[in-house]
Amino acid sequence: MPEDSPQLLPCTLYLLILRTLAAGPLHGYPIARCARNGEARKPTGRLRFYRLAKEGQQQLAAEASEFNKLVNAIQMVMKTA
Repeated sequence: MPEDSPQLLPCTLYLLILRTLAAGPLHGYPIARCARNGEARKPTGRLRFYRLAKEGQQQLAAEASEFNKLVNAIQMVMKTA
């Protein structure tokens, strides 16, 4: 990653991947691209695509909940400092 890229909080990579797949099936490279900078392009050709299964949807909800708790805790500390 470039030096100016923001550092990820623990486990946020999983959350980003799951959230990206919630929008629809994608190939691995666009998943990585979207997780890195928020944009994804559909590739052409015969490629392996990934999609979010029911278990992945449940995991996304759990990861998002934990992430929101972490962000809220950080915000509370920053407001009191």
